[in-house]
Amino acid sequence: MKRMLLVMLGGGALFAVVYIYLGATSDRTAESTLKLSGNIEAHESVVSFKLQGRIVELPVQEGQFVKQGDLLARLDDDDYRQQVSVDEATVRAREAELDLALAGSRTQEVQEAKQNVVDAQADLALKQQELRRRRALLAEQGVSQ
Repeated sequence: MKRMLLVMLGGGALFAVVYIYLGATSDRTAESTLKLSGNIEAHESVVSFKLQGRIVELPVQEGQFVKQGDLLARLDDDDYRQQVSVDEATVRAREAELDLALAGSRTQEVQEAKQNVVDAQADLALKQQELRRRRALLAEQGVSQ
């Protein structure tokens, strides 16, 4: 009987301590909670490429957080590589025309063929320079700031 009474008193005391602790804690939490209202505004940036082209890779999704230096999109450079190949073929064709003209006897045709080769080489050099510039921009993720 004494044992039962001691267990009941101990349980009651434990219950009272827990009840008081939880009541005091919940009151303190409610008093220490700060309630505010306001707006959260996202920072949006408009980005654009320094080059024209078709986007072949878009590794980020709309609304995704990005930081400076992240790849936002990749442009296709097939058109530029193809143009360089065409210009290289044009240079070879003009050189062949020059060889034919040199085999002939007309001075005017020889000069014209030489000028065609020079023009084709200049055009090729320009296209190769443009391709290098575009590749460099693509490598640095050519997005204007």
